[in-house]
Amino acid sequence: MILAVLEGRRAPDLRGISLKGVRLARLQTVAMDDLRDAPKAGFDAAVHGLIDGGAQVEDIEIPDLNTVMDLSGILYTSEAYGQWKEVIEAAPDKMYAKILERFRGGAHYTAADYVAAWGHLRKARARYNAATAGYDAVLCPTSAILPPNLDRLNSDHGYYVTENLLALRNTRIGNLMGLAALTLPTGVPSCGIMFLSAPNSEYRLLRLGAAAEAVLGQGGCHRLLRTVARRPENHNLPQAWPFFWTDWSRQCNLFTNGAKMIPEPRQILMILPERFSSLPAYTFPRLRALLDRRRPGGEIVQMAIGEPKHAFPAWLTDIIVENAALFNDYPRNEGTDALRGAAASWFGRRYGVELDPATRLMALNGTREGLYNAAMALCPETKDGAVPVILCPNPFYQVYMVAALSVGAQPVLVPATAGTGHLPDYADLPSEVLNRTSIAYICSPANPQGAVANRAYWAEVIGLAETYDFRIFADECYSEIYDETPPPGALEVATELGADPERVAVFHSLSKRSNLPGLRSGFVASGPDSIARILQLRTCSGAPLSPPLQAAAAAVWADEAHVEENRALYREKYKIANDIFGTVPGYQPPEAGFFLWLQVDDGESATVKLWTETGVRVLPGAYLSQGDAGDNPGKNYIRVAMVVPKDDMRRGLMRLRDCLYA
Repeated sequence: MILAVLEGRRAPDLRGISLKGVRLARLQTVAMDDLRDAPKAGFDAAVHGLIDGGAQVEDIEIPDLNTVMDLSGILYTSEAYGQWKEVIEAAPDKMYAKILERFRGGAHYTAADYVAAWGHLRKARARYNAATAGYDAVLCPTSAILPPNLDRLNSDHGYYVTENLLALRNTRIGNLMGLAALTLPTGVPSCGIMFLSAPNSEYRLLRLGAAAEAVLGQGGCHRLLRTVARRPENHNLPQAWPFFWTDWSRQCNLFTNGAKMIPEPRQILMILPERFSSLPAYTFPRLRALLDRRRPGGEIVQMAIGEPKHAFPAWLTDIIVENAALFNDYPRNEGTDALRGAAASWFGRRYGVELDPATRLMALNGTREGLYNAAMALCPETKDGAVPVILCPNPFYQVYMVAALSVGAQPVLVPATAGTGHLPDYADLPSEVLNRTSIAYICSPANPQGAVANRAYWAEVIGLAETYDFRIFADECYSEIYDETPPPGALEVATELGADPERVAVFHSLSKRSNLPGLRSGFVASGPDSIARILQLRTCSGAPLSPPLQAAAAAVWADEAHVEENRALYREKYKIANDIFGTVPGYQPPEAGFFLWLQVDDGESATVKLWTETGVRVLPGAYLSQGDAGDNPGKNYIRVAMVVPKDDMRRGLMRLRDCLYA
């Protein structure tokens, strides 16, 4: 209730929440070190209570925490002294001596030290978020000690330092990692169990805390609200210490012997969201940072970006000019009747599935918009009484993960490796994950690997979705670039199986099919209820395509001749690639799409070597995937885009082969 009032929103309903299917991690790094007997007993008892209540608890190590804890000395004292120097030095005798000494320690660090520490911390946060993404919360004791002896604190400096560090150490983990946190009593006096969860997940944490409190027998949900607001009185142990804290408004407060010094009004630092902190840096700025400071070793051949360069239909511009007067009109959110009719007709010719263009199809401003907004419109707040899961292939198109984080779901990245046919094996996931799954993203033909989901694969995933009640979002924007056999579609197979059309949403685009990435024309097709919900959201927040461009897009969807010409050019490119790499061990031709996914010892090193020795620019596979160095499924690959003219492509691929595989 307090949190809802502060945020100006309706309080969540915490009744009837269950721990069934909840996955918790018991933190073993740092948090359990030097743990005293009473806090350990209380914590262990509480963990066993959670397990008895239906939660799954696993031990987890986060090695970064060993080094991150040392950063607090640089970050905290630098910030504190930098902001409060004038107040402190104007009356240093008013400040508790031990705290004064700590604050003044911030004067010894340079700006470079501070910036470097923040850089290390951001990377550590990203790795922490990735390591804990599969859990609803991380558990640890709130404090490693019981309240210390006040007299000894004042007389024994060594005792003060030790107890002070241990008392605040575990809560410092949450502060450094930028997490939401909640503490519940364990039944042992002055000993709590702390739940740490992702940034900006307070309401999910409240629901989890309510379920945990009910199991631990602490008297129902109303008592939970007294432990959520982590104010200084909650941190202060019964024997009051002088301490420093920063409240929710970032208004810093000094305390000395219980007296609060109110500072003069000053500029407050803005708090920025960290809900996307686990995302890797975007691919191409990261590539520029890697290569642009190095000289190319030859004439540049650009094979990093998958931007189609074949000619688009020459008559397209005439249609835009003919309809230019429509720039005076607001566009229809769902798309014009002509555009939706042309897209539905194409879908029927391509897949043999008849769609009512008025109820089962909606125009998009490119598929990326649809892939994101469909999750916003269709992902529920909870699934199986817990935070919903959204499954993503790894490597992945980053919009999948952004969509999951935006709706408050837990993204679960599933490796798509050579061992799984370069498609994610969702059937191999544990039932506790599948029970919580709301959406599964699948890209076929796959970017970057070029793998195609065959009918058997789609049938298995559709069956899985029906068993565990989740939706399939099929990203099929590469569907029209193939050699001989057209890749089957998810909605095509679902129709053949008689599956509920609401179960599957497919996304198509003119970007690759018609070499029109700048037109931003695509569509989503699904069941009538799904389309209605997506349209409802788009009506309020979408950005529809302008009317002249919708008119042009309708004509492009209706024409197949230019698509066949485009496909013929890619067939020639497939042959060139196969001729050049046919003798390279491990080479696998793509089944579809316009990327080569080439195995190397290390993708980043190979990219640098290729650029500095030949001028050929490719993309490290690890930039398209996520994971530590040892388990990143893209680490030992490079992605090569076959979009440049044939002669340039042949020259680039020959340089690549001779440089990396000689």
